[in-house]
Amino acid sequence: MPETVEFIKDKNYILVRSFGDTGIEDWKRSMKQVRKIFARTGARSVLVDVREQTTTPDTFDIFEFGENLPGDLKFAIVSSETTRRDQDFLETVGRNRAKPIRLFGDYEEATNWLKL
Repeated sequence: MPETVEFIKDKNYILVRSFGDTGIEDWKRSMKQVRKIFARTGARSVLVDVREQTTTPDTFDIFEFGENLPGDLKFAIVSSETTRRDQDFLETVGRNRAKPIRLFGDYEEATNWLKL
């Protein structure tokens, strides 16, 4: 699986690391794991590190995924130039639906935003 999901207890956030080729089924599996961790820990912040991701789902799947992001979780996405355009689209879809999501180029900036 090209994604890992874990709870970072000392920072109180859920970390999703994505690498290589990813499809919509990978994203959906990760979201299910995020929801399980949220239910167990109450952690509402999610740091998604896609800097090593090489491909993303198609545009329609990204749109649908962003449209259905849970509004009770806060998402910070750290991206590289490789998939930045697709991640930017995901951020736009989510933000247009009042979802707390933001795209970053810097890991530290992303973690600081999650603390706000």
